[in-house]
Amino acid sequence: MLSRLLPSLALIAGLYPVAGFAAERPVVVELYTSQGCSSCPPANAYLNELSRNRRDVLPLAFHVTYWDRLGWKDPYSLQAATDRQDQYGHRFGDGSYTPEIVVDGATGLQVFRRITFPILRPILVILTSLSVIWDFQVFTQIYILRDNRPEPWYYLMSIFSFIESFKVHNFGLGAALSVITMLIMVSVSVFYIRQIVRIGDAK
Repeated sequence: MLSRLLPSLALIAGLYPVAGFAAERPVVVELYTSQGCSSCPPANAYLNELSRNRRDVLPLAFHVTYWDRLGWKDPYSLQAATDRQDQYGHRFGDGSYTPEIVVDGATGLQVFRRITFPILRPILVILTSLSVIWDFQVFTQIYILRDNRPEPWYYLMSIFSFIESFKVHNFGLGAALSVITMLIMVSVSVFYIRQIVRIGDAK
């Protein structure tokens, strides 16, 4: 159960930078819990901490009834809470369990698209930029792997420029390819630096 709760807690943590951009209504965070559940107290404490002095988060704790069959009845348990969680279980396809946190009634895909991906997007942009910069530097690896005779379908722009210049002696095309490569590298580098500066300003 704890392993299934941790992704939800990670997504809830993402509300800290994102909730500031929320519109008028708060983000509804539903916790399905029970006093008969030994794994629930940490989730209860986390919900309290999340909502402390926060107007952009509306915390709701629903005490379910299916733990009552163990012999000790949770005085706060409601059948309506159990039914509501059962509806989520059928919608999400993962059944009912405690503790469970539902963010704004969203599915895992919706939470990823609206919360997780906006948080990860700056990192993904930086990694993609670095990957593009690195790919333009790949040269000797291909020559080594292809025994100094890379086939045309292994050509990168750097290899193609080298072959056109020093093997075919088409220096004009080789120089043009070098200029294009440099412009692409400069553009990607400027974009990368802007993302770094933007992340620094956000902090």
